[in-house]
Amino acid sequence: MQQQKSSQPRYSLPRRLFFPYSGERPLTHREQRRVIVTWGTVFPAILYVCTLPLVAALYTDASVQTVLLISLLVLLGGALLFSLMAWFVIWAVNQTARQVQRSNESRIARSARNSNSSGG
Repeated sequence: MQQQKSSQPRYSLPRRLFFPYSGERPLTHREQRRVIVTWGTVFPAILYVCTLPLVAALYTDASVQTVLLISLLVLLGGALLFSLMAWFVIWAVNQTARQVQRSNESRIARSARNSNSSGG
């Protein structure tokens, strides 16, 4: 079973969900979606839970609709913000990974040309 190891590194579950980036290859579309959805749900949920005591303390006289509206704004705003951040981070690291791949390919091609020309 050792011989059937995948060329992709196997990360822990949190690492696979939040950012499965090795630096050697761009993230696949599936990994990109997973990261965007994870960032867009987990971080706003944490933000929401941390905001609840503040909302409860500041809006003691407010109606239920006001509290629900503020809670909804925190959740949706956080989801939008963190999803956009995840998209930007993915775009940036994929650009870097593609540049590294191009650099490695050109280095290999130069090495192959040099070994062919010096061997003859």
